[in-house]
Amino acid sequence: MSEYKTPALYGSKVPFSFRMYPEEHRLAAEKAEANNISMARYIGALIRRDAGLPNELDNPKSNEKNQLPLDP
Repeated sequence: MSEYKTPALYGSKVPFSFRMYPEEHRLAAEKAEANNISMARYIGALIRRDAGLPNELDNPKSNEKNQLPLDP
């Protein structure tokens, strides 16, 4: 691969568009919903997981703010 150059940004992110089969789309939508994240964040997490980086799928963050820990 030649030297990577960041494309034009949309805000702080790179726009990304692709096509997938309907069954893949359904599976991704179901998994994203099950993990309580958007499909874009789900796909980003898969890319990070593939690269061996921390991601929302393996290390989910609690969406509850000010949540108190439960006593054992």
